[in-house]
Amino acid sequence: MRRPARPLVALPALFLLAGCVGAPAPAETPITPNEACTALEAAVTDFYDIASPGSTVTALATYAVPVVNGLRVPRPDCAFEVRPDPQVVPGDVFTLENFYLDYDEQLTVTLADRLTDAGFAHTGGEFNTYSTAKLGHVYSAAVLLFSPDDGQPYSVAAERFRILDLTIGQH
Repeated sequence: MRRPARPLVALPALFLLAGCVGAPAPAETPITPNEACTALEAAVTDFYDIASPGSTVTALATYAVPVVNGLRVPRPDCAFEVRPDPQVVPGDVFTLENFYLDYDEQLTVTLADRLTDAGFAHTGGEFNTYSTAKLGHVYSAAVLLFSPDDGQPYSVAAERFRILDLTIGQH
């Protein structure tokens, strides 16, 4: 008399256990550049709610970023104009926040050259800050770099993207 093969007896138990594990969780979809820009707009708004209460933040068409004191910036991935509360800071005062996602490293050199060509002087020592004055206005600019996982609010908003933020102010 022959015994049944043991692997065949264990097969139903194996299928039962395999069903208990469940399907693997789907891979998380990375954030898109458009989603990063939407998140950056919220982060810029949050920042200025603290730094300058009453300010307005307006998304700009990236092909229509204004020229400031002769400075033409390369087309950013997203850009915002921030205007302070006119009751607190009267006059034609604004800040432009221009964001470049996963920027080419050469952009840091290109921006420094364009700022210098537009009459901005490097004023920040180790920092990438610039300023100039012309016809009763003072202009300032800063080139800020953010990396994923550095914990900064703009980095958290843009998640996986490296960010170059060119901030230009007219005061």
